[in-house]
Amino acid sequence: MPHDEIYLRDRFIVHPGQGSLDVAHEATIVLRGATAGVVYRHDDGKEHQLHLSDQVCDCQVQHAEAILTAANKDVAIAWHIGLREHTILSLSIVNRSRQPLYIDEMTVLLVDGGGLGLGEQPARWRFYQNGWQSWSPSFTRPCVGRPASDEVSFYLYNEPDTTDYRQKHLPHGYSTSSLLSDCFTVIKGERASLLAGFITTAQNLSAIRLAMGDNRTGRFTATCAGDGVLLPPGGYLTSESLLLEVSSDPLALLDVYMDELAAAMRGRVAETVPTGWCTWYYYYGENGEDDVLANVAAIKEKQIPLQYILQDDGYQAAIGDWLSCNARFRHGIPWLAEQIRAAGFRPAIWLAPFGVAQNSRLYAEHPDWVLTDSDGQPLVAWRHAGVEAPILALDCTHPQVQNWLATLFHTMADEWGIEMFKIDFCFAAALPGRRYDPTATRAMALRRGLEVIRQAIGERFLLGCGLPLGPAVGIVDGMRISTDVAVTWHPFFPDPAAPATRHALLNTLTRFAGHKRLWLNDPDCVIARDRSDENNLKLEETRTLVTLMGLSGGMIISGDNITTLRPARLRYLQQLLPPSGQAAIPLDLFEHDLPYLLVLPCSDAAGQYLLLAAVNWQDRRASITIDTTVLRDALGDSPLRAWNLSAGQYMGLYDVATKRTDWVLDDRPAHSTTLVLLKRAADQPDLLVSTFHLLGGLVEVKSRTWQGHRLTVELEKPGRQRGSLVFTVPEGYRPQSARVNGRLRTYTFGQGILTVNFTLADRALVDIVFAVSTRA
Repeated sequence: MPHDEIYLRDRFIVHPGQGSLDVAHEATIVLRGATAGVVYRHDDGKEHQLHLSDQVCDCQVQHAEAILTAANKDVAIAWHIGLREHTILSLSIVNRSRQPLYIDEMTVLLVDGGGLGLGEQPARWRFYQNGWQSWSPSFTRPCVGRPASDEVSFYLYNEPDTTDYRQKHLPHGYSTSSLLSDCFTVIKGERASLLAGFITTAQNLSAIRLAMGDNRTGRFTATCAGDGVLLPPGGYLTSESLLLEVSSDPLALLDVYMDELAAAMRGRVAETVPTGWCTWYYYYGENGEDDVLANVAAIKEKQIPLQYILQDDGYQAAIGDWLSCNARFRHGIPWLAEQIRAAGFRPAIWLAPFGVAQNSRLYAEHPDWVLTDSDGQPLVAWRHAGVEAPILALDCTHPQVQNWLATLFHTMADEWGIEMFKIDFCFAAALPGRRYDPTATRAMALRRGLEVIRQAIGERFLLGCGLPLGPAVGIVDGMRISTDVAVTWHPFFPDPAAPATRHALLNTLTRFAGHKRLWLNDPDCVIARDRSDENNLKLEETRTLVTLMGLSGGMIISGDNITTLRPARLRYLQQLLPPSGQAAIPLDLFEHDLPYLLVLPCSDAAGQYLLLAAVNWQDRRASITIDTTVLRDALGDSPLRAWNLSAGQYMGLYDVATKRTDWVLDDRPAHSTTLVLLKRAADQPDLLVSTFHLLGGLVEVKSRTWQGHRLTVELEKPGRQRGSLVFTVPEGYRPQSARVNGRLRTYTFGQGILTVNFTLADRALVDIVFAVSTRA
């Protein structure tokens, strides 16, 4: 076999003489001249590099793998190219010298300028930018250019170059010359779309970078951070595994990546999606135990089907002194947890386990437990609201820190009876600094802390927040996927990760694909209260928050004071319970910075139908255009009946086959969302929609049967609330009677629409009897 070119499985061309690889898709080269390499240092601090392209390489081809190797006097590297269903790349390194080396970076994929073959006009490409941790912004952006300053998405491009922002969101550094995504990206091109993503994430922080020139591609890299870890003489190190895949459908590539990451890292998916109530978004750390118990009583009295009662920040004596309470919790958390259990709920607690306040008792007793900078000074991780002293970062590679974490969580779980743990500000464990273990990367340090917590709490629910996503897969049960919601739509200061309802909802849409694969998504708390009760959100903004959180399929946690929540606003919360568990798909994710069109195809006891949501992100009224191809793809060319779930109105019959033009929702209010249910028109009476849940029947309708001119619908939904079932009645039929749980009910009927109003208390059986009309 000649060694200038080696062809493998119609997908690869290996060039041993150049130390490179070409990747093909449908007879087109999409990656040309790809190579790999390592950056390392000696004791003197001088940087050295070795890339496969620096020399002629050896190439070995086995059944399911090709390996390119190269070496210099210091290191030997091997590039492993997996040849199975998907392309998997990894890089291994051996220290062949007699002195220790310090590994700064492993480049698992490097494609220099012009080697990315996704089309002729990179200005038309889009790049998925995945943020590092829960709060970091995630969206797709054009590969070339940015929006004008007066466009609604401009804020996404204004990442502040501050120490606080860099520490919280930019572990790979600040750059204005390249696009950067943590762990993975999908690039939508003209000819095809490319997925490049690391499917193992426990060992290294990783990044995908794309540098662009004048409407042409520059350097494209996939790297694992070495963090300067020590590699002793003879030591062996391997990178994370990188998945490459090409497709015409960028959304399908997101599914592929999440499935492969979940399989490799053993993602944890609980059987049911949790619900609950949280103290933070009304009291903001100023509540006491009496406030918690008052809300518990109100939740029980109003029969709101919530599971967990979460005491958030504000109970502890200090950050780090978690087992000691302040004066507002005079009976202590164990007593409060017992009161919560006695009321029929499950106690949950917040803590920031990898941080310690400089004025805490823990730091006074163990100042050697924290990360330090190059000068040996304690590393400040963040400034905490309401706390004067800086918060330092604990070193999770320190055995004594690990023992302390184990004792802390064992005490809370087994002695206090806490059943859910929300761990926050977790990025602190992965900050750069001097550690007890010099061979541990930032990702390893964070992972060790998480593993200690998981072992201590067993199978109790673990919710991550402010947590780097990659290293947490396989450990947490739930993951906050957004920045904090807020009582305002816009942030108080220009920061794309600042608390704001708009910011939280964008990440909720763009991170949909990890839900029920890696973990359960947490879109943050629902704020449903009105503007007279500690809230600045306008009505349409509240409705958008409720709608998009409901469509996320993720956790539903109330952030309101239930004792003051008006019945009309309580209804918004009730309509989200229980969560569906199904995440809507942002169809235009790879078309716009702020995707505005979501679909959730449904096929269940209520029938086959489509939920379609259109979001007006603009700060002014605007019309929204919907391509009718979306409707035909989901439901075919049959006539559709449309119900506006947002307005509670029948929109009539929509003939997809004859109306080939776009569907326009005219003059929508600023920051509003229109949610529409579309269902094929039936030849006989049929259930159109249930108003007991936001999603129109997906959750609460358990069966519907048609027998002998009788339509029977079985409903099941915990709690008690008013609502309606709406039926379509085609020509030739007329209603005769309606019964709910055997009792006759009044109904309204007109223009082919039958509506039955009643109170649903846990379950109901609804019978509608129809007569066949005599035709003229």
